Parts: sequence; structure tokens; C-alpha cells
Amino acid sequence: MKNFFIGAVVTTMMIVPVQGVVFAADTVPSGSNSGNSVPSGSNPTDNVPSGANPGSGSGGTVKLTNPLSSSENYNLTDFLKSVIAIILVFAIPIIVLFIMYAGFLFVTARGEPAQIQKARAALTWAVIGGVIVLGAWAILEVIQGTITAITK
Repeated sequence: MKNFFIGAVVTTMMIVPVQGVVFAADTVPSGSNSGNSVPSGSNPTDNVPSGANPGSGSGGTVKLTNPLSSSENYNLTDFLKSVIAIILVFAIPIIVLFIMYAGFLFVTARGEPAQIQKARAALTWAVIGGVIVLGAWAILEVIQGTITAITK
């Protein structure tokens, strides 16, 4: 039971943050059009810095766009808050299910000490998992509130 819960939490933490995290590099020189066509009457090397070979891929600007937000003020705490929010969407139902499973074990124990011990352990680990997940969210909220208060 303990190994299953830890495995579920670790798997969720590994899979969820990876979704959609792709960085794209825009290597189009600034001021030039992004298509392959060259406007009539213009030289294709007009926007290339001096000393750069236009065919070598060097020169121009490299712009990394943030795929996670359209806001310019998106920082690490906002990213972590988004990740924790996604984890909470998956973790809270899992925690509730484990607490219900522990309750089921208590009901079906019928006074047998070994079964009651198993149910008590299941409930304990479900509550500990819940405290860890919700504690991570609470710590992140405190850190973000402190940073916001300091910077304003």
C-alpha cells in the first residue's frame, strides 16, 4: 500500500510537469520578414550583422519564447505554482480514494488485530501523503507572498 501510494505520487510528479514544456527558438533576424520570400527591391542580407555569414546560421537574434504564458512577468514562482496546481488536481482525488480505502479496510477488519493494523497503516500513509502535497502548496504560497511583499 505504502509503495503504491509513493509510486503514484512520484509518477504524477514526473509526468505532469513534462507535458507541454517545449522551448522554441526563433532565429529570424530582427526586422526581417519571417517567410522565405524576399520583398522586391531589397537585399536578403540587409538585416544580417556585418561579419556574419548569412548561410551559416550565425548572426541575427535568437528569441526563446515562453510556451507556458503570454505574460512577460511569468517567473519561477508562477511556474511552480502552476505545477503544484496541476499536481493537486491529480493528488487530491488519489488521497481521498486512499482514505476511503482505509475506511473500507477498517469496516472489513471485523475486530481482527492484523487487519485493523493494516487499515491504520493505510490511513496513516494516506494522511501523510496528503500533508506532503498540501504542505508543498502552502509553502509555495508563503514564499510567493513573501517575495511579493518584499518587491512592492
